[in-house]
Amino acid sequence: MRRYMVWGLLVVLSLSLMVSCVRKGGPTQSDVDEALKISLKKLDGTTATLGELNKGKIAVLDFWASWCFPCKLSVPEINKLYEDYAGKGVSIYGVNLEETEAEAREFVKDNDVKYPVVLDTNGEVAQKFRILGIPSLAVLDSEGTLISVVGSAGDVEDILGELLPGD
Repeated sequence: MRRYMVWGLLVVLSLSLMVSCVRKGGPTQSDVDEALKISLKKLDGTTATLGELNKGKIAVLDFWASWCFPCKLSVPEINKLYEDYAGKGVSIYGVNLEETEAEAREFVKDNDVKYPVVLDTNGEVAQKFRILGIPSLAVLDSEGTLISVVGSAGDVEDILGELLPGD
């Protein structure tokens, strides 16, 4: 019985962490425009701005950290989004928050992350997007306009269904 109570508590805590991404006073488009100009290191060793990565495509930015249990749980859903929307004008990037490259690489390897990852080592991009809880996913249209910041891949899929013709 005690084991079920512990698991129940873990589930409740996980859900409350996922819900914590609800925020008051979201980012302004000016904040987002500034964030899109910040140069970030990619795990492949190159650097790029999020604006360069987003160019002409709908962008989904998955904000996460290796210590975040709900982030780990969300990887399979985001991998599925990445595979389902490949070649459909959607780019998906993981944005690792305030960790070392080694920590991010270990998480990517251990959790079989299939989508590309950039490093927000000082949290500047997350601050511009006003990310207060993780996982959080920001959806931008092909012009770089923020559509929404949500807490689940299911919410992203709903938004993509509205943005993409015929989906």
